[in-house]
Amino acid sequence: MGSEKNTGFEIKDLKISFKVFNGELKVIDGVNIKLNRGERMGLVGEAGCGKTTTLKSVLGILPKQAMLKSGQIMFNGEDVLKFNSAQMQKFRQESCAMVFQDPSSALNPIFKVKDLMINGMRNSLNTKDKSWEKEAYGRAVKALGEVMLPDPKRIMENYPFQLSGGMRQRVCIAMALATDRHLLLADEPTTSLDVTIQEQILHLIHKLSVEKDMSLVLVTHSMGVIREMTDRVSIMYAGTIMEVGDTKDVLENPGHPYTRALIDCIPKLTGDGVAEGIPGRVPDYLNPPKGCRYVERCPKATAVCREEKPQLVECGPNHMVACHNFGR
Repeated sequence: MGSEKNTGFEIKDLKISFKVFNGELKVIDGVNIKLNRGERMGLVGEAGCGKTTTLKSVLGILPKQAMLKSGQIMFNGEDVLKFNSAQMQKFRQESCAMVFQDPSSALNPIFKVKDLMINGMRNSLNTKDKSWEKEAYGRAVKALGEVMLPDPKRIMENYPFQLSGGMRQRVCIAMALATDRHLLLADEPTTSLDVTIQEQILHLIHKLSVEKDMSLVLVTHSMGVIREMTDRVSIMYAGTIMEVGDTKDVLENPGHPYTRALIDCIPKLTGDGVAEGIPGRVPDYLNPPKGCRYVERCPKATAVCREEKPQLVECGPNHMVACHNFGR
């Protein structure tokens, strides 16, 4: 990829554990993600694989039990993990936004939409000038219109509980994109929505990310969504990246047994056969396998898989896989 697209955002060897009563949960074990300007990347994996934890680490909003063991999150040449509170606040205000799974928990129910929007923009632009509120109101109305909400001025006067789930999620997207950002993190933004609204929200996120030339990291369980929405995809399992590459190439030529298993779980339009899922479960993070974390569920596992953690190696143009038995 050309250097002119380089946005300077990269997660390097991120390791995060959580302190619990009976020990330490080793959840994130060496995650590496690199994103180019305007590029859309999917992050796919089963529930409990560390996708949300990875995104939250970028914004510094992990719970107190989280312990950073190692790694860097580089943005424009600076390590986000070393930011002080003022630098992190500026990063959240000016550079990175996040759309969460549940819009109900992301919107304060005691404020009207106009207050949430205007206060969010005031914080983003770091101004206390009251005369700016008229302009902010206009920008908020425009942002609500961009997310296809009908009668934005009426929506501005509503409280979140007066809106449907799809409308609340659109408000969250409008808040995230009301001011210019370089990076949007979308954590399963359609989980709580019905199927027809899901498609609208995903189309909206894709459309706005293209129009605003923003980089996008989209967390989802759906391979169909990944195919339609992203340029590249990272396959995550138990806190590690198993495979990464151009979306079309990874889905058509999966190099890792886990990627293949995920694809095999997709129901066939012909109705031939029934997807049975992947036998087994995500490993215990208190005592994860010494080698590959997928070893207990992998049909190709060998002795070396139990002893040595596989590293990402190139298996094609812009395509890398972490498997000792790739090609066998």
